[in-house]
Amino acid sequence: MTHHHGVGQARSRWIADEMGGWMRVWRAVKEGIDREGILNPRAVGGSR
Repeated sequence: MTHHHGVGQARSRWIADEMGGWMRVWRAVKEGIDREGILNPRAVGGSR
């Protein structure tokens, strides 16, 4: 599909399929670092 730096919002709906179980890890790390969800909230895997 694309390199991870170039996923963007247009392709974000497919990233969970591409990453498989790693998406849970990615979200857990993001939530651990950014508990309030304020850092880049509209990014792939963000809270909004």
